[in-house]
Amino acid sequence: MIIAISEIKVGERIRRELKDIKQLTENISQVGLIHPISIDSEFNLLCGLRRLEACKLLGWTEIEAKMFPLEEDKDV
Repeated sequence: MIIAISEIKVGERIRRELKDIKQLTENISQVGLIHPISIDSEFNLLCGLRRLEACKLLGWTEIEAKMFPLEEDKDV
């Protein structure tokens, strides 16, 4: 699915450093986003902070994401 970057909520992260972000940004610019970020059904970022930040640096307003439902969503 494609989602607006502005909709994604980034909470507390375990890994806080964005190492090699410049190189990742250049790579995404050249070949595109190969692996989508992961979000839950409330648009909380699960993984892909570096990819998200690289796409922001490229000026993207939307990003491909894979959604994983919250546990309470599975009971519905």
